[in-house]
Amino acid sequence: MHSVIMVATMEEYPGCAKNREHKFKRAVQSFLDNLWKEKELIIISDGCRKIENVYYQLYKNESQIRFLLADKQPLKYPGKLRGIGCEMAAGETVSYLDSDDYIDSHFIAKVHQGITLYNLDLLYYDLLVADQHLEYPNLEDFKRGDIIDELKGYKWTAVPSKLERRMIGTGNISHAARKSYASYWHNWDGEAGSSEDWRFIESVIKDPAGCCHSRSKFPTGYYVCHYSPSNVDL
Repeated sequence: MHSVIMVATMEEYPGCAKNREHKFKRAVQSFLDNLWKEKELIIISDGCRKIENVYYQLYKNESQIRFLLADKQPLKYPGKLRGIGCEMAAGETVSYLDSDDYIDSHFIAKVHQGITLYNLDLLYYDLLVADQHLEYPNLEDFKRGDIIDELKGYKWTAVPSKLERRMIGTGNISHAARKSYASYWHNWDGEAGSSEDWRFIESVIKDPAGCCHSRSKFPTGYYVCHYSPSNVDL
């Protein structure tokens, strides 16, 4: 079993993605279309009743989707809710899906098997970022036969991950589902957008029990559709 955790809201805030309801549905559908059978999606609504309404309208009968309406968190403080998702997870492995991104149909197989086959605590991997303005170097060209129709024609750039600050985010990590990891999530402290993610990684790799981690050689199929530095919002 693999658990995907999504903290979601449709409320506007500075720098957020547009068309959030549409993108939320797209993200959930990419999970449902994933070919891996033993999976669950844990949607945690950050105090947003709109997410709750969409869930009950469209997904309440989906046995692989679980929903929690949580208390509203201060802006840029989703760490507590991701920790709750870790506590709820029924899978042996866990990954995260932002509500404005999506995953391809083989994503879960790649990350779940990558962790379990090699007995890893943590797997990290490149992201594919919408490269509308070509502000990143094209390291490799990737082609997908099953890309969502509305995104055909766009170029995607592989952004390399490194096990260091600012290069790891919720989109490019998966890990073993240890309940103790729930307490490793922290909240942003003003450090340019990724300190929350780094603190989680830092805690995992310094776990007293030791951590076995590895980098995937190829992108696993996580697509970032909203990226502020490149002014991309698909």
